[in-house]
Amino acid sequence: MTLRPLKQKPTYLLSAALPSIMSAMLLTGCYAATHTAPIGQDEVKKEGAYAPSRERQLLASVTPQAPASWQPGKLWSITDDRLRVLLNAVDGTIPEQLAPSTLSFDTVETARNILGSEHTDIIFTLHTPTDVHGMATSPTKVSYRVDTPLDSFMKKPSLPIPFTIETSIVNDADSILRGRRLYVMTSTWLDDNGNYIKRRRFLPVIITKVSAGTPQAPLQVYFHLEEDPAVKGSLMLTLPSRPDADGPRDFASMFSLSNPRDAYKSIYPDIWDLITRGQVTQGMTREECRLSLGIPMETKRQEMYGYTRETWLYEAGTYLVFEDGILRNSRL
Repeated sequence: MTLRPLKQKPTYLLSAALPSIMSAMLLTGCYAATHTAPIGQDEVKKEGAYAPSRERQLLASVTPQAPASWQPGKLWSITDDRLRVLLNAVDGTIPEQLAPSTLSFDTVETARNILGSEHTDIIFTLHTPTDVHGMATSPTKVSYRVDTPLDSFMKKPSLPIPFTIETSIVNDADSILRGRRLYVMTSTWLDDNGNYIKRRRFLPVIITKVSAGTPQAPLQVYFHLEEDPAVKGSLMLTLPSRPDADGPRDFASMFSLSNPRDAYKSIYPDIWDLITRGQVTQGMTREECRLSLGIPMETKRQEMYGYTRETWLYEAGTYLVFEDGILRNSRL
């Protein structure tokens, strides 16, 4: 069999197309490549890399107690009236309004359902300060059912009860943090009414107390500025023992034991003051802007003619525009 040689394409076709190709390159050369990418976990972790490991370990001992170690009188704070549908009255009547009542542990009992399956009933005393009319109420015995046999229940490392916060967690955190001098790492605080307010970050604060927060972020840490005790606020923290604790609300993201300024001594004082106030100005670097405003939701990078343009996008229409890593334009 004889192989047929391949026919070569006429070279005049490429020659004829060159002017058109060059024109297109000249017209679009300034936007040769555009890359858009959301901020990933690697960059988030890089942002928090300055937090020493001792911050992450400070509250490591603040964990829920195992059921086998529960003692009579152990308390839970009720955060939501919806807990009512999960409780059964042992004696008396369960009030319509539960929050902010408390549950006091009494004992556990084994029982069986109509199919013969074994389960565990946890017996509590419900302490409700007042009823819906503001009248004092008597303690009520209630039970919370766990669909597992007693021996399995006693082997659990912990038992989260919906719409409650384990009071021992709050007490342990308070004993560790109260009176400590820390540096607050976020400029978004909560005021006395639970509203978000803008304050300064990377400044020393004094922790005044820790109280119950929400089931998702059970620790509410109260503090005031060291230089001005009249400037107060609080932050909600997750527990170190939670699987999602290493995130935006973990202790290391909110507070530092050491001065963050020490890690950025090359930043000029006037720029650092802007950073503590969550502000930016032209000429700031990417790192300085990231310290001031935090991680952007999305970045867009364009290879321009002779330089690189990068746009950082935040919530509410806020954006920063860099040229070769230097801030040139912004909208806050």
